[in-house]
Amino acid sequence: MKKRSADEIFQELERFANLIPTPFYWLNTKGIVLGANDLVFLALGGLETRDKIVGKEHGNFYPPDIAKVLTENNRKVIDLGQTIEFEEKVVDIKTGVVKYATAVRSPLRDDDGNIIGIIGTSVDITDKKEAERLRLQEQEKFRKDVDQVVHDIRSPLTSLEMLARHCTYLPEEERVNFRNIATTISDIANNLLSKYTPKNNSNATEDKQDDKQQPVLVSLLLRQLLSDKRYQYKQSAVTFELNIPQGEYLAFVNVQPTSLKRALSNIINNAVDAFNGKTGVVTLSLECSSTQIKIIVQDNGCGITDEVKHKIMHGVSVTDGKDDGHGIGMGQVIGMLQRNAGELAIDSIVGSGSAISLTFARVTAPEWIITEVNLYNDDIVIILDDDDSIHNAWDSRLEPIQRANPKLQIKHFKYATDAFDFALSLSQENYARLFLLSDYELLQQKFNGLDVIGKLKLSRSMLVTSHYNDVKLREHALILNTKILPKELATEIGINVTLRDNRTINNHEQNSYAIKAEDPQLAQVHNAKEVDLVLLDDDEIVVDSFTRFLFEDMRVDTYFHPRELLENITKYPTDTKIAIDNNYKNSSLKGTDIAKILHEQGYTNLYILSGQNPEDINCKHYATALFKMDLDSIG
Repeated sequence: MKKRSADEIFQELERFANLIPTPFYWLNTKGIVLGANDLVFLALGGLETRDKIVGKEHGNFYPPDIAKVLTENNRKVIDLGQTIEFEEKVVDIKTGVVKYATAVRSPLRDDDGNIIGIIGTSVDITDKKEAERLRLQEQEKFRKDVDQVVHDIRSPLTSLEMLARHCTYLPEEERVNFRNIATTISDIANNLLSKYTPKNNSNATEDKQDDKQQPVLVSLLLRQLLSDKRYQYKQSAVTFELNIPQGEYLAFVNVQPTSLKRALSNIINNAVDAFNGKTGVVTLSLECSSTQIKIIVQDNGCGITDEVKHKIMHGVSVTDGKDDGHGIGMGQVIGMLQRNAGELAIDSIVGSGSAISLTFARVTAPEWIITEVNLYNDDIVIILDDDDSIHNAWDSRLEPIQRANPKLQIKHFKYATDAFDFALSLSQENYARLFLLSDYELLQQKFNGLDVIGKLKLSRSMLVTSHYNDVKLREHALILNTKILPKELATEIGINVTLRDNRTINNHEQNSYAIKAEDPQLAQVHNAKEVDLVLLDDDEIVVDSFTRFLFEDMRVDTYFHPRELLENITKYPTDTKIAIDNNYKNSSLKGTDIAKILHEQGYTNLYILSGQNPEDINCKHYATALFKMDLDSIG
């Protein structure tokens, strides 16, 4: 049989194309559209003439970003020689309306098996994508509503816990009931938040990279875990207790947090199972020394036999007491301990109960967390929070201190602008006496707590937030020379008062003093260091090249870490040209994050440098995006 030429194959496709009940098209290996059935032209807006697309590449009738993706997908089909399914974005050529399609494309071969082009078909899924978008939009709205509800619960809950701790005039029984009510509300809030907060990878195991070793605040991990367990077993006869020694709420270990929490969850589940539905108590305790942290899960259940203890300690799979034959989770516990340099100990008496201990090396508290509040006896303490109950709670802690130190002043504000106005009304001497205690989330306000700290530029401040695990928030706080207090530990933090001597205001305090100048809302002191350019990039070779060859005749200040720049930014006038690399090995902050901070402080000549297409960087409201190699254009 005579072999067909490529042109003959394309002509045959033209003859039967309209018999295919879905949009159908074919291209040559160069990506030029050779033909399509009528359904394709209908899908593209009812085109009257075929020459709108036939004989042309995607870039001739689609926007560049869409054409680029389609061209890359075609190349994949040819390079792999396989049928591939894609989800693609296209445009109605007549109206410009964006549409979505599921496309299936296959290599078109000649009679010798050589690829001569591509055939494809597609199904319009625009309605499906729109429905999915609306569903996700509703989910996001619902999640925000949940966040709002939890925020509204946690603030008064924190105040309730503070008040419960300091209402010493109440009988012990009433104080216990007070604390139990607070615990129940906390359990509900925690369950609500964990249930409706989307997980980055719900199927991830503890071996995945997202569970990296990091300093973990043990007390809060235990509180969260026990809150989950109270809710999980709320219908059982088991009660849960948490024992953390006074002064050890800020103990840290360096572990994989997800793995540790799962290990403790397995141990607690086993303890509950040991009661066989009967009444019992599971106690989670913390024992600390200067070098070690020991977490103990203790129960008064049926106990563990020596045989089972021996198996567990030697890594032998155990199914003791499990009707379904599954292991009791101790294999995961052993694996977690091995990865995190932890030790296991089991103390058990059959018929009396068990105590399982996990021991880790204690590590120094990270620099972002505040370990104690240090005040002077004549400080002016600003408490900024949008919740009245938090103000009442802090009063319960600070009023006894204030009675002992009459010069100590406490000022309460719900709105950041009011706090600004008060601070700016002070003399320079009194400004230096300020200590700011601010919530992070100031709902429906222009500023958050970090904005306030950054604008006031106080030498002493503290951010109170439940978002203490946010890495970018931590780093931003460090840049602003402030510390973070997890809101859940507001009742536990120690407060010290020192007698202030008659020293003069030092240079650091003078530089922190804000005065009213150009900015009517809040001004800053700038020591007006005139330079032609400030450059931030963590690659010293790149910086050296730029300064040596591009800017050899210019005055350029260079920084290699975001914190260094932000700590020194007040040296420069607000119209200084500042070029910021967008990605850093030594910081979780992006260049766009840093530029936002500087923009909020009044800086106007900001440039983001990147190796990617500047159009892909969303910063036009506060900075100009440039290819890194175009840096000389701003010189």
